Parts: sequence; C-alpha cells; structure tokens
Amino acid sequence: MKLPKPTRHVDEAYLAFVRTRPCAVCPRQTGVDPHHLVTRATGGGDHQTVSLCRIHHRELHSIGRQRFEKNYAVELWSIAHGMLSLWVRSVGNCKGKE
Repeated sequence: MKLPKPTRHVDEAYLAFVRTRPCAVCPRQTGVDPHHLVTRATGGGDHQTVSLCRIHHRELHSIGRQRFEKNYAVELWSIAHGMLSLWVRSVGNCKGKE
C-alpha cells in the first residue's frame, strides 16, 4: 500500500515576513531567506521557519542543525516560535485597522 504524500501548510505572506527579519545568528538584514526546520518534502510548513542570511543558511545545511545550534548557542525552534508569535500579533493588529 502506498502512503499518501505529506502535505504542508503554505503561507507566502508569512515567508515574506520572515524575509524582512534579520538573520537569527548575525545582524544581516539583506539576503535573508526562510529556513524550514522541517523539510518541505516531509510535510514541513512555512510557519516552521527561521530567517537566516545566505551564509548561515548554507552553513546550517552543511553541518546540520544540532551542530549549528551548538556553534552559535541558538535554539532555532525557540526562534521560530518567537517569530510566529510576532507575526500573529502583527496580523491581529492589522485586522483591527481595516
């Protein structure tokens, strides 16, 4: 029996927001991309992302998440949660102004 392909939550507006945030490791604010903590191929959604500059994004893929977090003393899931909370608050504030 063939298993169904995992589906992921897509939110282009949230990804655009993530791109406006500074890198989670350094102060760079340009050339920042969302890094999916759960790969899209395995059903990871866009809300499970952190902003990383391209240098740190490449490094993370090269050395893996655990080593990356240890090297930079960061917890990417905590950062992702904080970013999503900020997004939810900002969207809520916008809705009140419509």
